[in-house]
Parts: sequence; C-alpha cells; structure tokens
Amino acid sequence: MNLLSLRVPLRKRRLDEIFDLALIVLRANPWRYARITVPIMTGFILLNYTLTHFLPDNRSLQNGIILTLLLMQASILQLFLTALNGRIVFEAVPRFRDVARDVKSTFASYLIRSSIIGSLSITLFLPIILPPVRAVFTNFFLGEVIVLERLTGSALRSRTSALSNRNGDRIGGFFLFAIFIFAASLLCTVYALDSLREMMGDWAEKHIADPNFDPAGVVFQLVFFPTAVYLCLCRFFLYLDTRIQGEGWDIELMLARGIEETEREPEAIQARKKSA
Repeated sequence: MNLLSLRVPLRKRRLDEIFDLALIVLRANPWRYARITVPIMTGFILLNYTLTHFLPDNRSLQNGIILTLLLMQASILQLFLTALNGRIVFEAVPRFRDVARDVKSTFASYLIRSSIIGSLSITLFLPIILPPVRAVFTNFFLGEVIVLERLTGSALRSRTSALSNRNGDRIGGFFLFAIFIFAASLLCTVYALDSLREMMGDWAEKHIADPNFDPAGVVFQLVFFPTAVYLCLCRFFLYLDTRIQGEGWDIELMLARGIEETEREPEAIQARKKSA
C-alpha cells in the first residue's frame, strides 16, 4: 500500500455519498473493471445456460439451483474486484498481475468461507429468516477482511463481527439500496426488451422467443452480474468508512502519509541536486 499514491480522499461519508463515490470510481476506471468482469461474467453465464439443459424440467428447482450458483459466482467475482478496489484506491497505476497475486494468496480461504459456506447458509436456510439474516450481517465485510487484512481463524471471525456490530444500521440501509438498484435495473431491462419487441412487430413474435426473467434466464444474469460489480465497490467504500468512523483510520493514514513524505523529502532534495 503506497500512501503517497492515495487516489480517493478518505473522510466520513453518508451512505448515499458512498454510492455516489462508487459510481465515480467505476466511471473513472471502466477498462480496469471490464478486464476482470467481462471474461468471468461471460464464463459464468455460459456455464449456467449449459447447466439448465441438464437440470430437471422443474422451474422452481432450476431457479433455486441457479440462484445458489449465482450467489457463489458473484462472491468469486467480488474476490477479484475487492483486490482491484484496494489497488485502485491506494495505487496510482494498479497492475493486473498485482491483483492476480492478491487473489491467489487468499483464494482458498475466501472460496470456502464466503463463496461456498456463505452462499449455502443463505439458500439452504432461506425458509428460516433469522439464520441467513444474521449470517449476512455478521459476515458482511468478510471479503474485505480476508483480502485486505489477511486474517484467518478466530481473528477473522472477531474482526468481521466487530465491523458489522458497529455498523448494523448502515448495513441494513445498504441492502435496501441494493434491492432497489437491482429491481430498478431489472425492470428497466424488462421494459426496454418489451418495447423493442413491440417495435419489431410480427417478425419478433415469430422469430424471437420471450426473454426469461427468472434467475435461470440469461437476461436476469446480464443484470445481476453488473449490479454485483457496482455493489461490491459500494461495499468496499462502506468498509473504509466503517474503519474511518470506528477506528479513526483516516487520521492514522494521514499521520503515516506525513511520516512517509517526511522520510522521502531528503531523498527528493538529493535527487534534485544531482540533476542540477
């Protein structure tokens, strides 16, 4: 982490400001996010589309299985994105190989704890509301703690619980924002496709099948994965803000940055003298 290359001002923010900041960072780095997101998203969608042809001809069962897979796949995608988020915030020129190295060092722990256990704890216990809600809130910052703080075991559990306990109301607000954003995106997509079919008239009725908006459908997944990318960035900045408000992390970083600048100043002076 290079404190002199800090690219995003760290200060206390409201929840709506966090969502705005995530959108600004996403718009400023479209190719970096696309380089990671597009290949992974394309592979997952093709895998899910192929898998639906081997599942029993039961709509509810198909949607349940694919929804579980989507949660796991989104979690895996967010592992790469969390590593990239940290590099984008703290490095002037984040490199893809550095992101890959971060992912490699934490992949096994993240895959087991977040992608598999986290997703199954939600879908398997979905009829019982309390367990999945408690698990989601307690492990909300699990990815950030694994990837950025490199904690394991009891230290990991204590850390994630501490972060979520001090920020439960804003985590609840985050989920409300997330549901609204995904629902609005899906409804806009449904409206756009229906309007397009009406504009194309009888030809569309004969040659284009009605789009499937279930989780097993491609359209749902084309909305799901880009939304997951944006929400992962929002969660990352909520994690930073939680540390700023609860631990004074912004002050700590400012002090560390000042020390680093002071230590480098004599070197810069000597370099200017040599160049002169």
